[in-house]
Amino acid sequence: MIKSFHFIFSISLSLFTLQVSGQVETLQDVSIPGAPLIANAYPEVKGNPYLSDFSQGYILVSKIDTIRNIAIRFNLYGNMLEVNRLGELMGYTGKNIHGFIIEPFEAMEIYKSGFDLPKLGKGTFAQVLTEGKYTLLKYKYKYIADDPSAAYGSQKSKAFQSKMDFFVVHQKNVFPFKTKRKQLNAVFGVETSKVLDLIGVMNIDLRNEDDMVKLIRALNN
Repeated sequence: MIKSFHFIFSISLSLFTLQVSGQVETLQDVSIPGAPLIANAYPEVKGNPYLSDFSQGYILVSKIDTIRNIAIRFNLYGNMLEVNRLGELMGYTGKNIHGFIIEPFEAMEIYKSGFDLPKLGKGTFAQVLTEGKYTLLKYKYKYIADDPSAAYGSQKSKAFQSKMDFFVVHQKNVFPFKTKRKQLNAVFGVETSKVLDLIGVMNIDLRNEDDMVKLIRALNN
């Protein structure tokens, strides 16, 4: 049964109402530290740093505690989950929570931290595309660069640009997913020959995200 309950934020010590599955708890029980944020931190930059606008989702407080039915959005520039709590914007990193589930484009997306991503660390949220013996991750992020749509000769302006990287997790080790066939050995080791066979039989295009998922799922079967 889903019950209403009051959480007390450890940062602001203010009360607000959420819903949780299974039991009544407060943030004093689960102890989630967050930080207040500025609503429009980059007014001079074209575009926005978000995956999408606020939508209903779930906060994976830990591997066992989940806050349900709460409006959240994902800041791809800061790799931070944002919650609008009664008009106050609060931010949570992968060091504060285990992950979150969001439906930004009519499809559920699961993000988790705890993977030791090269040069990024365990406190980084990455989308879990498929999970098993091999886990496929997509790291989405935005960065600030010169605006490519600016008129020639005009004063340079800045804009948010999107990018993504893929990683494969095996036995807790995280490898960048190199899509060139000759680089697959660094990721799959002794199973590289099996991977190459599957690529041929399944007509896999390693530049295609859906095909990446199909390959990893086939390896996990």
